[in-house]
Amino acid sequence: YDYFHLLLDLFIERWAKPYYDECARNRLNFTGHYWEHEWPRPASVPDNMAMAAWQQMPGIDCLMNQYNEGVHAQFGNVRAVREVASVANQLGRARRLCEVYGAGGWEMTFEDQKRIADWLGVLGIDFFDQHLTYMTLRGPRKRDHPLSFSDHEPWWEHYSAMGEYLARLSLALSSGGERNRILVLEPTTSGWVLHRSQGDNSELDRLGEEFQAFLTELSLHQVEYDLGCEQVIRDHGKVEAKGFRVGERVYDLVVLHHTCTNLGAGTFGLLKQFATNGGNVLLVGGRPKWVEGAESDELSALFPEPKEGEAIPLVPVAGVHGVIQGQDKIREYLAGYSSIRFEQHQGGKLFHQFRQTDFGGLLFLCNTSKEESASGKWLTAGKQVRLLNLLSGKALPCSWVTRDKQAEVAFELPPAGSALYLITNQEAVSPKAPAEPKTDPATLTLVRIERNGPNVLPLDYCDYEIDGNGEKDVYFYRAQTAIYKARGFDKNPWDNAVQFEDRVLSRDAEFKEGSGFNVRYHFTVKGFETPPALQLAVEQAHLYEFTLNGKPLQPNGKWWLDRKFELLDCGDAVAAGVNELVLTSKKFSVHCEVEPVYLLGEFSLESCDKGWVVRPANSPDMGSWKDQGMPFYGGGVRYVYLAESNPGSSALKVLLPKWEGVVAVVEGGGNSELIAWPPYEATLGAGMEFSIEVIGSLKNTLGPHHGNPSLGTAWPGQFQKGPESGPPKGSEYHTIPYGLMEPPRAVWVQ
Repeated sequence: YDYFHLLLDLFIERWAKPYYDECARNRLNFTGHYWEHEWPRPASVPDNMAMAAWQQMPGIDCLMNQYNEGVHAQFGNVRAVREVASVANQLGRARRLCEVYGAGGWEMTFEDQKRIADWLGVLGIDFFDQHLTYMTLRGPRKRDHPLSFSDHEPWWEHYSAMGEYLARLSLALSSGGERNRILVLEPTTSGWVLHRSQGDNSELDRLGEEFQAFLTELSLHQVEYDLGCEQVIRDHGKVEAKGFRVGERVYDLVVLHHTCTNLGAGTFGLLKQFATNGGNVLLVGGRPKWVEGAESDELSALFPEPKEGEAIPLVPVAGVHGVIQGQDKIREYLAGYSSIRFEQHQGGKLFHQFRQTDFGGLLFLCNTSKEESASGKWLTAGKQVRLLNLLSGKALPCSWVTRDKQAEVAFELPPAGSALYLITNQEAVSPKAPAEPKTDPATLTLVRIERNGPNVLPLDYCDYEIDGNGEKDVYFYRAQTAIYKARGFDKNPWDNAVQFEDRVLSRDAEFKEGSGFNVRYHFTVKGFETPPALQLAVEQAHLYEFTLNGKPLQPNGKWWLDRKFELLDCGDAVAAGVNELVLTSKKFSVHCEVEPVYLLGEFSLESCDKGWVVRPANSPDMGSWKDQGMPFYGGGVRYVYLAESNPGSSALKVLLPKWEGVVAVVEGGGNSELIAWPPYEATLGAGMEFSIEVIGSLKNTLGPHHGNPSLGTAWPGQFQKGPESGPPKGSEYHTIPYGLMEPPRAVWVQ
């Protein structure tokens, strides 16, 4: 205990506070994140909340796109978000940052992005820092924890809709403030006592798991609370009658979970004063044992000891006498301190945040489940309720009933759905639910299907030769590493690394003419009557000379996907059967990063024992692009439809029953709408022709493709391994089946 206490004080005194002070002097906001995912292990950061107190904008990060409620998780880790939100509430910090979406994979959809942002927002984040924007995809950069918020993405021209959604969400969640009445003490110093630098840490791990589960259950049962950090309480805490103040917040109830086995002397002194004044403390499943790491008789005298599954409030309240039995009763008791009452809710994973404002309040609900809807009723003080649409920015009517001088609203959120309510004290009459408009089924005819760009085949296996040595049919990363090693490097010096000054660049002076190498890529073409018009996209083309089947090729001055991916026209050098592309470097350079080469053109791909065969293009159809010879295509495909005329109709509503993509763009009748999350529908003008563009992702183009990688996570190492036996069967490459899987449905709206 003493060691980590001292370490924390020094960390703050010599790192956090000087940065905070210097930023304050220069009117800057100090922000970023420490390593909140390791809690309660204190070795990397003794106390996340104590460090966040010395940031003008407390921050965390949230990596990947895999929901997990575990103590060391990212997306799904309730505690990590509530830590910074609580410190911000207590110290008056209006903005709370999260570095978000990193390593989520090229395949992350708009729905995924919204789902993660909603979850972060409802728990307290109001400044979203998208990870990241690549200046270039050259070399290993394309594998450095993608996705990228840049024009490399096929959906980039439509991203403004997501940007505006996040802006409106941030504005709402930084308006007014959370005024939670419950303070849950985080058992960080208890972790210090239990930590072992060597040996068994099972007690510490159990502390983390049990407290994490407790907080997650509180949030999912709509309990409004802040977390308490003992260091922050030491610096900003005091007792005011029956209120426990931490900075700008005053709490009516302090909760000590059974994992809170240790208290600092300052915390204990305030709790003792609080209890003496008649303030309420709830002990859940146990009581503290130590003060500053030592046993204390005063603790035993002050606090009763509940058994497992019980809770004891120091101050009995109406209907509660002595022991509260069972987890459901404990959560029900705690929910009684909330501003919003949920008398019923079912399904999904529902979270809420209520913010008090000068005009009343803002209530944000989100359903983090991807599979289930969430529904129920909420009740709060207020006389008028409106629904604020975060996508369009419009205020919409909302029906409510008045009960016990409070507004009651029924809600239903689809999977990944959310809702923002404006609650005011202005007298109003609840609007009647609008009558359902009259509709007529629309008969649709598919006119054409068109791909927005060329089909693509990554050539990720090659032969290489350097200094008379080499290998055949090896994964590009192995070839790249071997070539760099032959020139005195451990690996590609740009891969997941940072250059100091010009330590890497300056080494180019070491390499003379004749220090180069050659790399050979192969692809097979069958079934064409005449050579197809193909192109090759090669990174850093100016460093090489090229031949295709012995015929020289030159860059044509154009690029594909990234300005460093230069194009070569294959022309009549393409031959039936196996084709060989040779890249020759006359002089080695530190920029000679051997990467996949991309074959582009109008063709389809057929799986074979080793990779793929390039065949004439299929006529595009409904269903998965993978099944139509486009497994690596990551752009958009437009499906153009004609709706049979229906005079007198004012609009055409289009529904996508089954599709896969990052986002779909529906255009027609003079307007355009995005379809990204449920309900998958768009309302167009009354024109008869419309199109649906389904947009895929660079996951299929850039990978990872091998080792059966899981979706929702993309770390550099996942891209660095391919089967050592040579190219696998084409069908074994890991890609996502994008496309319009079923015809759309449409109705004419009268």
